[in-house]
Amino acid sequence: MGQSLSNTTGCSSGVETFTKGRKTEPDLYSLLKPPNIYLLMGCFLFSVAVFSTFTGKVSARFCWVYRAKEPTTFWFVVATYYLAGTGFIGYFLYRVYGLSN
Repeated sequence: MGQSLSNTTGCSSGVETFTKGRKTEPDLYSLLKPPNIYLLMGCFLFSVAVFSTFTGKVSARFCWVYRAKEPTTFWFVVATYYLAGTGFIGYFLYRVYGLSN
């Protein structure tokens, strides 16, 4: 009729047998450990770069830089976000999969 939480198998802990075949969600601590933090940071920075490209406004050094007023500074900051995001994602892939040789 289904599994129960009681100890029916004679093991010392019935909870272990109940959760043995079930997949659980990862906790926050395991997501923030390396190498997962590199993927999270890379996706965040890449998303900020895409959002800034579409809106024409980016945050740099505690102020807003607009594409129409300061195009050189704007594109430098956006390119930095793109580069940092791509670098973090690449480093994550390197740490997880390594070189294929």
